[in-house]
Amino acid sequence: MMEELQAALIAITVLRSNVDHVFGIFLNELHNSEGRKLVANLQKLLSTINVNLRQINYMMTTLTRFFDDMTISQSESVNSDSSFDITLGYVLKAVIIIRGMVIEWIVVKGYEESIDIWTQSRHKVFRKITENALAAILHFDSVEYPEFGIQSFMIWFHTLINLFNDPCTHCGLHLKQFLPPTWRDFSNGDAYHEECKPYFSIVR
Repeated sequence: MMEELQAALIAITVLRSNVDHVFGIFLNELHNSEGRKLVANLQKLLSTINVNLRQINYMMTTLTRFFDDMTISQSESVNSDSSFDITLGYVLKAVIIIRGMVIEWIVVKGYEESIDIWTQSRHKVFRKITENALAAILHFDSVEYPEFGIQSFMIWFHTLINLFNDPCTHCGLHLKQFLPPTWRDFSNGDAYHEECKPYFSIVR
């Protein structure tokens, strides 16, 4: 599946490059200054898209090689070049949307559920995981180093592979109010129940 994803992203990049070349020819033929400015702006935007696609392609390939229990593939439920389906072992699934180099949205569901961006999980545990993942997106977002922000989020997200195995770091229990520890500390990935998570792990 990753080979297909890579091939698709490479094909898109080639397409962008070809269109970029056409814009260059068109720009040379224009004599109107406003027209040249418009095309130049479009050309700049297109170049940015090319760079982002290459960076995302590299990151997803690297993460898949690093975590053999996490699979990443281009999403089949969202019509976007930068939307990905993520599977963590047999624990959970998620669909993630990346615009430019910023994670915009994520929905997490159980492994047996059908994945899409529009509906929440029917299980409370995965709805809570979605809430925490959205908080993590905000925490790891970086204006200066957006690619580092995405990588940091994905590494944090991988700590959920032990969602049903890790006891709470604070109380030592596996279940509290019929839920496992759904919170993962942003700095070290320690597991906490929602009622047990330390305040400093939320605000920092």
